[in-house]
Amino acid sequence: MGHRVRLLLLILLAAAGFTTHAETGAVNLQPGQPVTGLTLPALRSGFGFNIEEQLGHPVMLLWVGSCESCDKDLPAYEQLLQKYAASGLVSRVIWTAEESLQGQVPKTTLPLLVYSRSLTNAWSVEPQPAVMLINRDGLLAYTFTGRLSRNQSLADRALQQMVSEQANADSMN
Repeated sequence: MGHRVRLLLLILLAAAGFTTHAETGAVNLQPGQPVTGLTLPALRSGFGFNIEEQLGHPVMLLWVGSCESCDKDLPAYEQLLQKYAASGLVSRVIWTAEESLQGQVPKTTLPLLVYSRSLTNAWSVEPQPAVMLINRDGLLAYTFTGRLSRNQSLADRALQQMVSEQANADSMN
């Protein structure tokens, strides 16, 4: 990836900022810091999600609330998962509609998790929607906040960079 694209990604990350809100208060995660302590149940039947169990895999988390545009934007992220499946990419949509589970559930083929403040190991990303990319070592690599449609190409380039860096590291070993 060219230096200009890397610089653009770094500028966008700095401008977007990234904050998680835990029950104990706000925690500001920066790229390069470990992402830990996230355990969420599946919305429907199925297995829940524990971030520590994903070590060794790149992870893409899509944080969405009650946004109508998310339904039309999520298929592009489903395609990203397919594109990077051979690289071991794990992806989940985290629905944070706290007010009522009777709201609009996101329409996606990606596994859907539900956020609740009452869960012991739950924290939230603000603002939403947000795309969070975590590398194989469990470190935050990138975060993009705002409209999913606007951030899809940035997420694609960032995933391409993450996969390329991992392939280079693997070839050196």
